Amino acid sequence: TTEVYGETFARYNTEEFLKFLQPLEVRLAANGISQAVFRGQRCLDGGCGGGRATVLMARAGATHVTAFDLAAKNIETTARMVERMGLKNVETHQGSLLELPFADASFDVVWSNGVIHHTVDPDRALVELARVLKPGGHLWLYVYGSGGLYWYMIDFVRARLAGIPMRDAMIYLT
Repeated sequence: TTEVYGETFARYNTEEFLKFLQPLEVRLAANGISQAVFRGQRCLDGGCGGGRATVLMARAGATHVTAFDLAAKNIETTARMVERMGLKNVETHQGSLLELPFADASFDVVWSNGVIHHTVDPDRALVELARVLKPGGHLWLYVYGSGGLYWYMIDFVRARLAGIPMRDAMIYLT
């Protein structure tokens, strides 16, 4: 998972990245959540991927955003995008959601979008995310599961690509 997403996110140029950011803005608005919720807050992007939520929160006025991910490639990509956007209120850390290196109640906002179900222990990841969230803080947690046509197709494609080296598979997906 870290390799596939890391390679994919690293390919985005600034214009593509900004287009990739729009669905998050739309999803927040559709759920009646104003981006003002980030203003003046200390935020954690738990499983930052390519950094789109990191950038979203930083641009929305967060005092500080910590981008955190298991994959070194994602940390590099996020740092590069943050620099391109001229954001100064972001830092990056590599590590596992199962052992967050932050004190209890460190963040006003904890964001984890499409990540914890990819860990080896989603329950522990959730406990860790909740541990670092301040009482009364805001948690954005998005997970998806199996079932339906979408996951049937994912399983089908994965089965067909099994045994093909990642580099060769990426060529076919681009």
